[in-house]
Order: sequence, then C-alpha cells, then structure tokens
Amino acid sequence: LGYDTMCDTLPGRPYEKLAAAVAADRPARVLDYCSGTGYTARSLARLLRGSQVEALDISPEMLAVAKERSEKEGLSNIRFHEASAAQLPFEDNSLDAVCISLGLHELPPEIRNASLAESFRVLKPGGAFYAMDLDRPAVTGFLMDLYLAVGEPPYARDVLTGGIEHLLRQAGFSITLKTT
Repeated sequence: LGYDTMCDTLPGRPYEKLAAAVAADRPARVLDYCSGTGYTARSLARLLRGSQVEALDISPEMLAVAKERSEKEGLSNIRFHEASAAQLPFEDNSLDAVCISLGLHELPPEIRNASLAESFRVLKPGGAFYAMDLDRPAVTGFLMDLYLAVGEPPYARDVLTGGIEHLLRQAGFSITLKTT
C-alpha cells in the first residue's frame, strides 16, 4: 500500500502522465516491465479497456500484490508474468508499446542494457518505448546528488541528464522526446 500511496502523491502526477502518454497512441498490446505492484499497469488497463496489458516483474511477491489490486479494481485486461526484464517472454515484433516507470535506474547495467535490447526486439515496427525515471533538476540538483549517494546504487546515475537517451540509442531505438 505504501508504494501506491507514494505514487498517488508525487508532485506532477508522473505515473498518470506516463499512462496517458502511452494510452494516447491506443496500443492494442502494451508491456509494463519492472511492474512491481502494478500501479502503471493498472492505470493503463483503466485507460485501455479494449487493450491487453502485460505486467512483468521478477518478484512473485510484487506480482501477487499487483494481481490482488487488479482483481479488486475489476481489471480483466491485465496478464501477469514472472520473468526477468533481461529475457522477455514475448515473441519478436509482438507488442505495440513497452513502458517502464522508475525502474531503469534500479537495474544493474547488464540487466538494464539487456532489457532495452529485449524491448526493442518485442516491439512491432513503429511501436513505442516509454520510460519515466529520475533526472537531476537544475536548481535543486544537490538534493538529487544526496539522494543518489545514500539511497541508490552508483549505476543509478546512468539514467540522469540524457542517460536514458544514450542507453536507448545503444539498444537500437530512435528518439522522440515527450517531456511533461
């Protein structure tokens, strides 16, 4: 419950903005990986009632929470997958969209890079990848530096200030930025 409460109270409502951006293209089949409690997957399922949402996480405990919360909300268009983001259990060119919210900075570099390559593999031609993650604000960047120093592994910095763009290009993606 704590994580979902945090998501509900973040300034600017970034999770809702991410889900709205993904839903705007009306994908028929979308993957939310590193799904955790399924917060983003549930948001997508509510916005895309006629679409299939795939929620993937390596943690069976997190997926159990995600399933329970989805059932409570009566969401029947989510399927849950216990698997590594580095080895997605989907066919090549089978998804219209892939997204990850606040997860790339958590993944060790070899897993993160494999997950991006796998995302590229499973997307249909013309499909879209959406990522929401940490960045370093210009004015209060020292607070982010402090947080990263005490609360995150050193490789979390790889996604800051254009880092995601660099990682996506390495995985074969072309970039169209949509900032909110």
